[in-house]
Amino acid sequence: MREPTRILNAIQQGDPKVAEELLPLVYDELRKLAVARMANEKPGQTLQSNRAAIGAKVRVRATINGQAFWQMREVSGGDGRNGQNSPYVHVGLGNATNADLVRIEWPSGTLQELENVTSKQFLTVIEPARLQVSGPGTFRVQSWKGMAFEVQASTNLAQWSPVTTVTNLTGTLEFTDPDAANDLRRFYRTVLK
Repeated sequence: MREPTRILNAIQQGDPKVAEELLPLVYDELRKLAVARMANEKPGQTLQSNRAAIGAKVRVRATINGQAFWQMREVSGGDGRNGQNSPYVHVGLGNATNADLVRIEWPSGTLQELENVTSKQFLTVIEPARLQVSGPGTFRVQSWKGMAFEVQASTNLAQWSPVTTVTNLTGTLEFTDPDAANDLRRFYRTVLK
């Protein structure tokens, strides 16, 4: 039985607790549909996360007392009962001195991973820019307005060379690498400045 069917059957049978499972499931499916539809939109249209990261899922893996544990928190604006949730994601790590992996699933569909993150700190994480290829050596960068990036290129994904530094003034900018035709294969990434 599929998960939505199980939840709906449980709701119909009067289980009030299971209803809370339905909204995140529906939200995930709607997000997937939106990402698929946005892939066909013209430049300038974005499916970017909100500045408060509401809807982001943060998963943390840490080794506590010699055993690996996963924890998950979802950033939420409120619970619908005249309350507002804290914008901070708090994760208890017990005796672990670091989180082995912090995985952030942004509402835009972007997946970001941070490794070996020290415990006992406040960490501010900014959603990474999204690169969309629009032709050979030409791509669009979607990010928050005013963010500056170093565009880097590689032919082997091991050594990266700076191509240029760009500042996104509108939310979406297009960039063409003049050296793209010089290599059979060329990969790109952006690094926040």
